[in-house]
Amino acid sequence: MNSLQSQPPQSLSRIETTWKPPVAPSVKVNFDAGYKVSEKKSSSGILIRDDSGHLLGSCCRNQNGIQNPFAAEALAAVHGLQFALDMGFSQIILEGDARTVIEKLRRPEQDFSHLSALISNGKFLMNQFYKCELSFTHRNGNKAAYVLAKIGLSAHQDTVWVEDAPTAVLLATEKDRQSIDHP
Repeated sequence: MNSLQSQPPQSLSRIETTWKPPVAPSVKVNFDAGYKVSEKKSSSGILIRDDSGHLLGSCCRNQNGIQNPFAAEALAAVHGLQFALDMGFSQIILEGDARTVIEKLRRPEQDFSHLSALISNGKFLMNQFYKCELSFTHRNGNKAAYVLAKIGLSAHQDTVWVEDAPTAVLLATEKDRQSIDHP
């Protein structure tokens, strides 16, 4: 019997992931995008947290005329980088559940896909930090940013919070903090 046939399909196994804090002095910048196909509207949900999981800043940024969810995710990554720069952070870990965007930002060669302008902008912003790492996580490890992106879709303007966020996001970040292994 073929050994591949005896193994369960990968898609049936569930990956349990929780948010992991950065190692100080780095902060973690989580990003996600909400997208309304009918309106070609995206919302970027961005959260910045420290090594204890404390929320340092969050924002929703809306954009019209976005052609697809991949572009929305790439734009959210760029918004996350710009927000971290605007808040004055120099050492970050940019984390999201958009594997393709993370992989494209990691590649040293130029991107020639429909995301090329966003990826080039992201790489430029990454070089503005003293240290910028990239991290992919599954949706469960990015839940607070997901919640914020969905909230942003119904917002009429960009919004920034310092050490705060909408209640649903605060509940998600507190749940993340409770899952941190404390020594």
